[in-house]
Amino acid sequence: MENGNAWGGYSMVLSCVAAVRFGWAYCMFEGFKFSRRSVLLSSVLMIQLIGLLSGLILLDLWLARQVTVAVQERIERNSNKLADELSKALVLLDFKDLSAGAKDREVLVDLIEGMDVAGVTYTVVYLLDSREMIGLNHEGMTRNQQREIRELAEQYATRLDMQYMQTDYVVAIRRMPVYDALLIVFQDELYLKGRIDLLTSTVKNVGMVVTIVIMSVAAFFTLLIFSRYEHDLDVINSSLEKKVNERTKALIRSRDAVIFGLAKLAESRDDETGQHLERICSYVKVLASDLMESDGKICGLDLEVFANTAALHDIGKVAVPDKILLKPGKLSKKEREQIMDHPGAGGDTLMMIKRKWGDDPFLITASQIAYAHHEKWDGTGYPFGLKEEEIPLAARIVAVADVYDALRTKRPYKDEMPHEVVVKYIVEQSGSHFDPRIVEIMVQHEKVFKIISETQHDYRE
Repeated sequence: MENGNAWGGYSMVLSCVAAVRFGWAYCMFEGFKFSRRSVLLSSVLMIQLIGLLSGLILLDLWLARQVTVAVQERIERNSNKLADELSKALVLLDFKDLSAGAKDREVLVDLIEGMDVAGVTYTVVYLLDSREMIGLNHEGMTRNQQREIRELAEQYATRLDMQYMQTDYVVAIRRMPVYDALLIVFQDELYLKGRIDLLTSTVKNVGMVVTIVIMSVAAFFTLLIFSRYEHDLDVINSSLEKKVNERTKALIRSRDAVIFGLAKLAESRDDETGQHLERICSYVKVLASDLMESDGKICGLDLEVFANTAALHDIGKVAVPDKILLKPGKLSKKEREQIMDHPGAGGDTLMMIKRKWGDDPFLITASQIAYAHHEKWDGTGYPFGLKEEEIPLAARIVAVADVYDALRTKRPYKDEMPHEVVVKYIVEQSGSHFDPRIVEIMVQHEKVFKIISETQHDYRE
């Protein structure tokens, strides 16, 4: 019956622990996100281990309590049985003299020695008149135990019988009025502890084995489930990533098409056939490649995307009338003022698109270029009179590329200039018109500039 109760309690605890473990595992899957697989797996296994160990501790406490009660009840029964048998035997024997050295006393001692009841450590007859304890095995008691026996004997001398139990020992007492004595059966703590440990150790050992088996199986299936879900998630993520990349590329292609469409619309009104934008983008790419940040970006954009923003630098020219834009002669002051309005018109247009589209690094950079590509390093440019680092980096890069291409290209009102002359002019304007650092980069790559201008050169006669 005791073993049945123990295993019933053990099963109940394990069931609760299993429910807690899998509940936590589910929460870990659904409610929390870990950056590393090993951290997630270790956390789940650790929770499982803590759950099982907690179950074992609770089981041990519960089992110790149940076994202690059962052992105490059994020893109580044995103590009462022995006390009853001895008291009856002593009454029947009708001893006359129990003093030291008497024949009756020797017979009593032999009788006590012959009693064999499991778990009983001390059996004594306590003579109330002489306060003497008779019994062969009482000599093994400690002084504290003897003192307590004497105190109990005096306290319960007038009662017929009693059962006294406390944590450390079990005592059964029977009064024998014929001899003016008490029959005392005494059980100490060591025997109780030994019996409890004997009964619980086997169950504990089995519990440890079961725990190890359960933990091993749980770890195996946890790893199996993780691997399965991880594989499924990898497949799903890969598919989603592929779709997102395809969608992103499609949007970028659409955006680039719109950008070049707008840029070509502005450029088509000039005498250039279309190579101007391509050249500007190529020059910008050469200059920007030496200015990229550690993450391989410039102004928060990839090099190719950054170069494409330069195509929108003159989009504001759509607001300039043809008679001014294509005028072969010198412009009047008023006409020049209208020409100088094109950076603001282009920047405003792109900012309007940005407000609709949202904060986008491409549109932000493109609007900076449109607004400030005619600003000068010394602050004498337009439309805002910005100087030095106040001018956005992207605009400073495009300024060098735009002037180089303008001087190298034939226009209705001028001839093209040789590469060497243009490079010399730009170097002379370093620190006044242009950012010295960007001019230095341009000089380092001037041969590349020359190749671009010659291979992509095309204009109308």
